[in-house]
Amino acid sequence: MKGTKDTLKKLEREKIAFNINLDKGRYYKIESDVIVFPKEHYIAVSSIFFLERDLNGKVVNDLRYVSNYGKPIFLNIFPQNGKTYAILSYYKKHKEAFSFLETQVIKKDENIQKTIISNFIILHPLENFYVSPQKWNSIPDKKKQLFYKKWSDSLLSFNSQISTKEHFNFFHFL
Repeated sequence: MKGTKDTLKKLEREKIAFNINLDKGRYYKIESDVIVFPKEHYIAVSSIFFLERDLNGKVVNDLRYVSNYGKPIFLNIFPQNGKTYAILSYYKKHKEAFSFLETQVIKKDENIQKTIISNFIILHPLENFYVSPQKWNSIPDKKKQLFYKKWSDSLLSFNSQISTKEHFNFFHFL
C-alpha cells in the first residue's frame, strides 16, 4: 500500500508540472515518436507507464525499489480520419533512455509495431483504455480469454519483458 500511495503522490506532482508547462506553452520538454497505422482501429488509450526493459532486455526502469520513480512513457492511441495514431512520449531529459524506441519499435514493420504496442497495453495495467464495444464483441472468446489472462497476470508482476514474438496482436481484431 505504501508503494501505491508514494506512486500516486509522484504522479500528482507530474500532473501539476504538466499543467504548468501546458499553460506556459513549454512543449519542448516532451519528446514524441509517432506511429501512423493506415487503418482506423477502434481503440483509444491515454496512459502513463514505466517500461522495465527494452526489447533486448536492457533495464530502462528498475522498479524493484519504490524510491526509484523512474522514467515514464506516455502512450496515446486514437483513430482519426481512416488512420490510427500511436504516440509514445517521454521527457526530453530521458531521451537517451528511450533511444531504443527508434530501432526497436519505430523502424520495425507494421505488424511488429502493433505486437509491441499490444504488449504495452497488455503487460502494463493502463488506465484510460477503450475498445469499441461492437469490435470487442466480435473478438473470438479464445482471444478475449488470452487478453484477460495476460492483463490480470500483469497486475501483480514486475520486470515484464516486451516481445515481438507474441502471437497476440490486439490490432488485428479492432
